[in-house]
Amino acid sequence: MRKNILKISLLSFIAFIFVTGCGNKAKYNGDITSFKYHFGSGEGSIYEYDINVNNGNVMFIAKGYAGARNLNINKQIDGSYLKQLSIIIKDNNIDNWNKFDKSAEGLLDGYSFTLEVHYSDGKVIKAHGYEEYPDNYKSAHKKLSEFLKSIK
Repeated sequence: MRKNILKISLLSFIAFIFVTGCGNKAKYNGDITSFKYHFGSGEGSIYEYDINVNNGNVMFIAKGYAGARNLNINKQIDGSYLKQLSIIIKDNNIDNWNKFDKSAEGLLDGYSFTLEVHYSDGKVIKAHGYEEYPDNYKSAHKKLSEFLKSIK
């Protein structure tokens, strides 16, 4: 009798883990497969960050010009950065930017941004602005750019 109770408890626990996804180390629905975030202005600084997954390798490319400093990184990074990036996107409601596409008319050398994120489940976030921004752009941009600049 006691063995049956233990077996049932163990099977229940395993079923719970399976259903809730706890302990699932495999890819989860929503993994980022590519990420592109470009921002800046012609008169100031310009940054381009690209992250792509190819054959299980995560490649990070960062280019930029800010005053006298140039940024030029092209290297393989750990996949854990993509999980951190997913959290930043979720916590800052960046997925709400999807389909944002606004530009101010008649401005030259203004600030612009382009964001494109592709997920393994087919979801895509695309946004672009030229002197026009989603509601939470300033705070979300700060989190994104701090994270991206921290990848060395």
